[in-house]
Amino acid sequence: MPSVSRRRVMAACCLAMMTISFCSAGSAVLARAIQNDFKLDDRQLGVFLGAAFWGLVASILLAGPLADRFGSRVIFAASAALQAAGLFGLSTANSYFGLVAWAVVAGLGQGVVDALTTPIVCAVFPDRRVGMSNALHAFYGLGVIFTTGVVVLLRSLDWPWWAVMRTLGVLAIPYGLLVLITPMPQQSHEGAIRQPTRTLLLRPSFIVFLLAIGLATMAEVGASNWLPTYLGGQSAPDGREWIGALGLAVFGVMMAASRLSTSAFVNRLGVRRLFLCGGALCAISLAMASLPVGSWFSAAWLAVVGFAVAAFWPTIVGTAGNRFPQAGATMYSSLAAAGNLGAALGPIFVGAIADWQNRPTAMRLLAIAPVVMVALLLPVLGNRKK
Repeated sequence: MPSVSRRRVMAACCLAMMTISFCSAGSAVLARAIQNDFKLDDRQLGVFLGAAFWGLVASILLAGPLADRFGSRVIFAASAALQAAGLFGLSTANSYFGLVAWAVVAGLGQGVVDALTTPIVCAVFPDRRVGMSNALHAFYGLGVIFTTGVVVLLRSLDWPWWAVMRTLGVLAIPYGLLVLITPMPQQSHEGAIRQPTRTLLLRPSFIVFLLAIGLATMAEVGASNWLPTYLGGQSAPDGREWIGALGLAVFGVMMAASRLSTSAFVNRLGVRRLFLCGGALCAISLAMASLPVGSWFSAAWLAVVGFAVAAFWPTIVGTAGNRFPQAGATMYSSLAAAGNLGAALGPIFVGAIADWQNRPTAMRLLAIAPVVMVALLLPVLGNRKK
């Protein structure tokens, strides 16, 4: 594929990746306002914060096979319409069921983006899968920063939460228009023959990748989606949103910085040591963030969580691509589905533990996820550098 076309494909995928944060980060920053309007307890709020990821799982499982069969452009473009519809629907919801249902619709659009962008980028940069996958996913962190900035700006102008959601819906549309005029690769696998997914599911190493990516995103999303409410509850009885929004923005900065520097870490340390160091740092940071020292102390450690956890998803995907180069978009969508299943369970886990005990206890118990992830991955990775 010519370099100009490759740049345009990368730009479209990066813009699309930013929009994945619109529903999740937007809902996280606006969680206190939504919780108060609908009188939700922590368990119900956790279900809502994780609802979009159920839509992600559903559409991811469909998007990969459809893209392998029919190509990705139209399906990719339709994801923008689904995201916009879900965010607009959230702004009109008048019940808890409506909130959850429209979040699932937004998640359907996000799932298509999640399922297709990584295999597309890996297809146009086959010699740099891990590095370009991390660069792509850095734009999720940049999207978190952008989303929190938009939300804080509009809320400072006294916009209601539903009007902010509507604005995010409009901002989700442009990448869909760009995709329609951008040539996309015809296949995401190497060679003329695509390895069937059913054969992958018989490979123990692929099962480990599925479990590991689920545990990684359980830690990432459990921490990030509860971060604004956690910090706001710790430090501001009146629920001022800017405190949690600032914490989430810093989390996004650390995620982006981590993903942009992952290639250097992998080249120096190797994938195995990257996971070992990152998993240990993530677990320690979650435990430290739960200590009753103060909101800024917790915010600092949660920012470290963002740095530690950021490289897990794209590195697992890139490593799987290197291990199974003839697998198509369905392999990537299977990994994305497993990851988003973990993402859906993360906020629910934190909310349920918070209702049962308290939020700091929930953060401490969340630290189990990266520990188990590392324990599963290390034997599979061995001493491989890539």
